[in-house]
Amino acid sequence: MDEGLELRIKFLETLLKRYNEISEKSGIIFRSQEETIDSLLNELEKLYKQREK
Repeated sequence: MDEGLELRIKFLETLLKRYNEISEKSGIIFRSQEETIDSLLNELEKLYKQREK
């Protein structure tokens, strides 16, 4: 298993969770929040696909 890949996945998962928590508490505009979360999820999807190979 690629340790670097696993670290990137773990980092993005943690970043996504923390971003969601912080943005909800800080009142970030929903559209901006949605775009950021979509971007993080897209990157995670790419990494998950690499993991499957």
